[in-house]
Amino acid sequence: MVSSSMPLHFAGRELGPVSLITGIPFLSPSGQQWVQARTGQHIAFDKLSPSRPPWEKKRAQSTNTFLDDLKNQNLFELPDRNLLELYFEKYHSSLMRRIFPALDPILFQETMKSAYQEPYSNSFGQISNRACIFAFLAFASITNHPCFDREDIELPPINGEAYVLKVQHLMPQVLQETTTLDSLQAVTILALYELFNGNLQSASYYGSVSASMIFMLGANTFSFQPSAFRTSSEEIKYRVHRHLRNLFWLCYTIEKDICLRTGQPQLFTDENCDLTLPPGYVEQLYTSMEYHHLSRELPESPLFPVDLRLSVVKARAYSALYSFKALQKSDAELLKEIRELDELLERWRMSVPLEWRPTLSFSHETPDPNVTLMAIFCNILQNPSDPQATKDLGLLKTATSMMERVFLRQSYSVTEIVHIKLVADFVTELHRLASCAIEKAWNERSR
Repeated sequence: MVSSSMPLHFAGRELGPVSLITGIPFLSPSGQQWVQARTGQHIAFDKLSPSRPPWEKKRAQSTNTFLDDLKNQNLFELPDRNLLELYFEKYHSSLMRRIFPALDPILFQETMKSAYQEPYSNSFGQISNRACIFAFLAFASITNHPCFDREDIELPPINGEAYVLKVQHLMPQVLQETTTLDSLQAVTILALYELFNGNLQSASYYGSVSASMIFMLGANTFSFQPSAFRTSSEEIKYRVHRHLRNLFWLCYTIEKDICLRTGQPQLFTDENCDLTLPPGYVEQLYTSMEYHHLSRELPESPLFPVDLRLSVVKARAYSALYSFKALQKSDAELLKEIRELDELLERWRMSVPLEWRPTLSFSHETPDPNVTLMAIFCNILQNPSDPQATKDLGLLKTATSMMERVFLRQSYSVTEIVHIKLVADFVTELHRLASCAIEKAWNERSR
């Protein structure tokens, strides 16, 4: 049986295997001994090396409860239309629609009109448009979080998990219907919801389904330029085509993120996709970001979660270094690929305006507070007497403070609290051990 992990080395020591599925180090006995020797502490390894990443959430803890609730409901019953329109108006007027352009404001009005028409019948398209509405409300339950809000607009609370389960119950029928824009939107939004919640396995599944739907609709191979419209039907047709292309790019960015995290193979490849960027995308991207940053006005064009050009680089990196074909390459071939990727990445970096451009390295005087936590932790343990270790310890302290603020930001369900506590315990244990390592090193030097 082929192992699904590879050893992680730091400072000449093997800390333990890194799962190719999760990317998380599981400390080996020698790695555990090294950490204990540097800290002089008993270590709660169940917090540092869990059976799964602490940020990968388990839905199974709450599924049965929601299923019991759904038994007493009509799976096809739509929410109050006024509530739906309130949430959609907030989404439409927020930055979230620009970053995650999963719905078009005009086309979704047609979806709502079709779904709420009376009487309800299990006809073609009605299952998909209801699934799309349920999926949107599930996603809205996340994006309604205070950290995403531009304004303090209080909306009635909604149960996102309950709407996800409704979509999942409708999914067999959705997949039997001819693929439509609504069915693609429903699955794409589900992938986003699962990705936001750390459910990478589910996100990967729905991402794959959305990719198949995109292939069926042909959105992977066409790009449209703006033109004058003679009739309203021509305008709607263009709006549909443009939105399908936005969905393609949104799914493309989701897939590249998931593939690099999980090691799953890519479906969107150079061979089967037209990677022509949206008209004016490069020219408008950072101008829109700067304008929004300074004025708080919303850009008209989609921004997407990641610069699309960087997602293309990610796709190339996965294909060149992590695909099955890449595993057959010699060291010389891999080095050649790495050099080419380095040049490609540098060309992208230099194309970014100076005020947004990533730096090549981080200064010790101004360390990046967003640096990959295990790397900071290992660096402290390797050099606990170095002045930089104290600064790095401050970064870990900042991370623990951030977790405390997450708890205080809003009320959470029991399941969400359990999930957040796993991450908080992980971060807190890293900070505790790093503090012990520094204290132990200074005590030894003062003897």
